[in-house]
Amino acid sequence: MHDIKCKEVWGGIRNIDEDIRTCGVEASVYSSAADGDSGGDIYYFSVCSTDKLTRIVVADVMGHGKAARDTSAWLYQALHDNMNMIDGSHILRRLNRQANSIGYEAMTTAAIIAYYLNTDRLYFSYAGHHPVLIKRASDSNWHELQLPLVERISDCPLAIDEDAEYSQCDIPFDAGDKVFLYTDGLIEAPSPDGECFGVDRLIKLLDQHGNASPQTLKHTVLAALRRHTCQSNFNHDDTTFTAIEVHPLNHNPADTSACPPGSRS
Repeated sequence: MHDIKCKEVWGGIRNIDEDIRTCGVEASVYSSAADGDSGGDIYYFSVCSTDKLTRIVVADVMGHGKAARDTSAWLYQALHDNMNMIDGSHILRRLNRQANSIGYEAMTTAAIIAYYLNTDRLYFSYAGHHPVLIKRASDSNWHELQLPLVERISDCPLAIDEDAEYSQCDIPFDAGDKVFLYTDGLIEAPSPDGECFGVDRLIKLLDQHGNASPQTLKHTVLAALRRHTCQSNFNHDDTTFTAIEVHPLNHNPADTSACPPGSRS
């Protein structure tokens, strides 16, 4: 178990299969590049200066090599500079401006979530990414966490429009509630006859194991993916996913010490 503590940003683009813990959550993350030790998928965890705000990002860069390395470095810096800020949409706007400086190769989808102990809320923003999946401790089923529809062009992948707008929403979240983030490589993984793993299959699998720990959920999905593809390692695409649970043992919203929940760095 890797503990992430105050003022730390952890992650990157390398292959990983590891368990993570912060003051607010426990998580288990898997990431595998299709063509080597690092690819176009990015994952990061960050913790604020008082250990109360945990932020988690999963991103999928169209390009590999320089585009992925640059985007990963920019994302690291943005998380570091904004670790005390609740506003994840600000991070996406900043990254979008930087990605536009590279162009199409830097086109990236991303999902950003943050859990704040002092408010018992989950904050989420997307840049053209599949919605995260959530499950309440009191529910038996998982479902997608969608942003509200808006009329303006917004929440699109990075590097599409330099002036794109990004939004953030939040919902109540409490001890025992779970989140599952993933990239395209998971749901687009093909069987030998070309059938994709798919979101419906993923949700059904999570429903069957909804009370399991993040570690068990990760390994259950990984085993199902290997059965589906008949592969132990995946060469169709970069594949990243992480299961997260609000940790009841560290759940103490009565403690009012907190970093300022500002909206700008």
